[in-house]
Amino acid sequence: MVSNVIPLRLKGWTLKEVTQELKKGGYAMPLEVTLFIMTEVARLSSQKDREGESFEMPMSPDQIFITPEGNIRLLPIGNERGKDLSPIESWGRITWELLTSRPFAKETSSRKPSYFNPKVSKELDTLVMRALSKKTKGFSVLHHDLTQQIEAESLAFEARFLSGMLQELFEEESQTVAG
Repeated sequence: MVSNVIPLRLKGWTLKEVTQELKKGGYAMPLEVTLFIMTEVARLSSQKDREGESFEMPMSPDQIFITPEGNIRLLPIGNERGKDLSPIESWGRITWELLTSRPFAKETSSRKPSYFNPKVSKELDTLVMRALSKKTKGFSVLHHDLTQQIEAESLAFEARFLSGMLQELFEEESQTVAG
């Protein structure tokens, strides 16, 4: 079977690369940036669900790609991490890790993100823990709830701000990947 999909060349970084670079400098992902990225991931995943192209496997930080302009893309690469997770549960894990600045582990996974990061609201705790417990109905519901929470907490963030942060973080040129 011949594919009619032409791979694009994107410039930028994976979420994994961004978080590793932040950690090198002793920084954590800012709350507003985390919410912007993961809301975009939920929006893009919801869009894929509506188009009948939903993810078969859980997502990983390697699949979340950020362009130099601050735009979020989902790369269609396989993920061996957490094969037993649904895509929404993996979204919850990634978000939990970003909010807490720690790896997701069974010993700490029952703790709400606010336990480690007091800047996380009770409502955001609830959204993340609901995704982790399989109680979220789908990415469209998750995207809607996140958008409302961001508005309620006045945590609006724009791609141009993420672009500025990335330019400061990565002084060298961005990498190019097929996407």
